[in-house]
Amino acid sequence: DYLPTIADILKINIDNNIVLDGESILPIINGEKLKRNHNLGFAHSSQLSLQGEDYKLYAFNKTYELYDIKRDSLEQNNLASEKTEVVESMKTEYDSWLNSVQESFEGKEYGKYSFDRMEQTWTSPLKENKKNKPTNSRKKKKK
Repeated sequence: DYLPTIADILKINIDNNIVLDGESILPIINGEKLKRNHNLGFAHSSQLSLQGEDYKLYAFNKTYELYDIKRDSLEQNNLASEKTEVVESMKTEYDSWLNSVQESFEGKEYGKYSFDRMEQTWTSPLKENKKNKPTNSRKKKKK
């Protein structure tokens, strides 16, 4: 969200042919509500998340969970088995987003100068991790 926000602040028009993963958060800075045009994706290690206005898709080691974040902000009621169509739709959107992130990482969108200097390789968050699933500290602990 950095590039579109800075461009928005400086009133720089970005060519419509350039696809950006992020969106300007200037409305939030100005105290206004932001309505995102796309769900927000995250990836770390073997965890992934795609958060929309109504639902959040979360996965660890390819085990998917779905939460209605408007009704269940503490993410206690996994709806994945009940709302399989929402899970599949969000997985497809997540895969598309992740592919775009990988292309950016590999320099396909903005050039490879920095990529080549860093000597890094892409590691997919969809790769299985032998570690235990992280805990959600917001969830109520059972007594």
